[in-house]
Amino acid sequence: WVEPEIHALRETLKTTQAVFKDDIECARRSMRQDIDTLQTELQSLSDSCRDTLKTELAEIRSSLPDTAALRKDLLCEWKDAETRLQQELFVVRGACGEATSLATKATAAADAVKALAD
Repeated sequence: WVEPEIHALRETLKTTQAVFKDDIECARRSMRQDIDTLQTELQSLSDSCRDTLKTELAEIRSSLPDTAALRKDLLCEWKDAETRLQQELFVVRGACGEATSLATKATAAADAVKALAD
């Protein structure tokens, strides 16, 4: 009577092992599919984020002023201002020269008047 029971237990064990093996294999396939799906979604999300960042960066760059053009404009304005300043300085120097000449003439006239008065 023990032999048939041992044989029955062995058969039950084999059946149970086969069921568990099938269940484990099914779970592995399911997890592999889930992992593949998650990797695909993650890659898609990564691509989407990269595209969004590229677009936003391009928008930011396009909204920034062209620094080379600004630099060129500022340099032109600086040169114009420098030219105007040199012209004004020339005028001031000329006026100073005239004022010095007039002062010299006035001093000479004052000396002549003083000499006549003496």
